[in-house]
Amino acid sequence: MCQEEFFTCPACTPDMLAVSVSGRGLCGASHWTAAKESSKKSSSKLDEEGLEIAVCRHGILLMALNMFRGEMFAYPLFLQKKLAERSQGKIKFFCSDVACKYFPYLQRVSKNCPELQSFLSVMHAKAHSWKCEVKYGGAYQEGAGSTIGEEVEQVNSFLSRIAITTKYMSKSGRADMITMQAMSWNKRKRLNLGQALVHRYLKTQKALQEQQCILGALKTELELHDDCVVHQWVSDITRGNREADSEHQKANTASVQSNR
Repeated sequence: MCQEEFFTCPACTPDMLAVSVSGRGLCGASHWTAAKESSKKSSSKLDEEGLEIAVCRHGILLMALNMFRGEMFAYPLFLQKKLAERSQGKIKFFCSDVACKYFPYLQRVSKNCPELQSFLSVMHAKAHSWKCEVKYGGAYQEGAGSTIGEEVEQVNSFLSRIAITTKYMSKSGRADMITMQAMSWNKRKRLNLGQALVHRYLKTQKALQEQQCILGALKTELELHDDCVVHQWVSDITRGNREADSEHQKANTASVQSNR
């Protein structure tokens, strides 16, 4: 038992494409509540109840930590740093449901992970502003494939089964219980990994054919005979989002300076 690696994924080791972390945030008119750069909330019991986890794109739990001071960006940053050291910088996408808020923070505080790309989890992207969805949304990231970025929600749902008991346990007892539960989850994922990968491959192939047919019909309808035009549209939208973000940051900076 001690010689077995329970918290690694056989399918994406050592070349890990994406890692998903939890984090709640507000963007545009959405109602997701959220992680911030810092948190004023502090509780003596928070380290016994809060848990931040990192999960690979195949649903295997890789790492977790206790939260001592609310939800803030320092927690996913710590997990990101540790996983980058473990994978020797081979992780390409860092998935989060508040990627549009986390990555500007990351660029300010860290220059050690230039290979990482922002990835707004697919489901949560629908609740963000359309600019965030286009710029950070996982469905629009080249090379992301069928990565969803919602794997951490599946693990949280499984671990929540023991929340009613662990919140009243001692710290050591809680840690042991969560560890055993996580090991059980990873074991089940490993046993079903082959079948899951085959199913995902077939599903991706089918979706690719359907999207190619839709794209072909759209190009015929719009009388487009050059693929460069479609790529140019994507580039124009991305550039427009970047310019809008730059203007928004300048406006915020000017507002802060005027308040001083």
